[in-house]
Amino acid sequence: MDEAVSSTDAPSPMGTGRSYFQMIFGDLSKISEHAFNPKHIAERVKGELEPDFDLFFCCGVNDFLVYPNRDFHFYLKELGIRHEYREGPGTHDYAFWNEWLRIALERICPKPPMQEMPFVIPAAPPLEE
Repeated sequence: MDEAVSSTDAPSPMGTGRSYFQMIFGDLSKISEHAFNPKHIAERVKGELEPDFDLFFCCGVNDFLVYPNRDFHFYLKELGIRHEYREGPGTHDYAFWNEWLRIALERICPKPPMQEMPFVIPAAPPLEE
């Protein structure tokens, strides 16, 4: 959020200038109260979270959002909200997301343990045309 508040009209290396943040958050002087502000959301829902709530987020160490993600991670720790934050090589691109999406999905849908089949299914005979 600090990046949004301190932004200028000149675009950053990622193309995010002040107008970009204003389009998302509106009046930047009120950004701390905005409904899209992750810290505001965390404060609001803290008491309503289910006991098994477990947030996962990750960021590439070369991503322009790595410092805001680190800040949010420490903020969640301060609030006592259970979460896992991980970093890895990469930037804000599909190569990073493709690798980490698999990791995130495995947290939601763990692979079942492999079980030995109690019987053998015979192969179908070759297709005859």
